[in-house]
Amino acid sequence: MSLVPLDVERDVEALHAASDGSPASWGERRVEAYDPDDVVWRYMPAGPFRDAAGLAGYLETLVAAPDGLCLCVTDASSGRRLGVVNYQANQPEHLKIELGGI
Repeated sequence: MSLVPLDVERDVEALHAASDGSPASWGERRVEAYDPDDVVWRYMPAGPFRDAAGLAGYLETLVAAPDGLCLCVTDASSGRRLGVVNYQANQPEHLKIELGGI
């Protein structure tokens, strides 16, 4: 895996496809259709999203946060966008940062 700065325009379609409950495959692994609220979004502050535009609006708020850094989790070998991690509540004066929105 690799982490790259999230670019909503570039990444949103792939991220929506990875989190909308549709069947998916990645290498030799396959996931049948699933409940996205139960599997992905249950403990998140928003989602699931019916379409990529809804997800884009949510991701744009993460990217715009003044005290965070939103990264796209990417499969290093295929370049496939798989998820998001957010370094948030960055407070260098207290040597503190939180991981969230994973």
